[in-house]
Amino acid sequence: MKLNFWSGVYGTIIGNTFSYYTIGLAGLFIGLGEIIGGGIFGVLGNYTNRWGRDPVVLLGMLTHFVSFLLIFYNLPDAAIHGYVDDAYGQLFHPSSLYIAMVCAFLLGFGDACY
Repeated sequence: MKLNFWSGVYGTIIGNTFSYYTIGLAGLFIGLGEIIGGGIFGVLGNYTNRWGRDPVVLLGMLTHFVSFLLIFYNLPDAAIHGYVDDAYGQLFHPSSLYIAMVCAFLLGFGDACY
């Protein structure tokens, strides 16, 4: 379900909230999060073998919780249905592109943790 969200729905919401040029930027940050996460866990493989997989999976779960909460507060609800004129989220007024890109990075990093 989360893969369906960040591969299809999140890009649509980003494009309808800001502009269609930011969809590729969100994909770039998702990929960057996956690369950095994979690199960290590849280099620190000895530590993950010693402690097991549970802390890494819990880190991914926490990362996704924070990311989904920020997405909920940052992006408007109506953005999935079409372009919104007043890009006001639940908490951040107006919606911030920087927070959206941080959320994209966190989605990729959390996916690397899983």
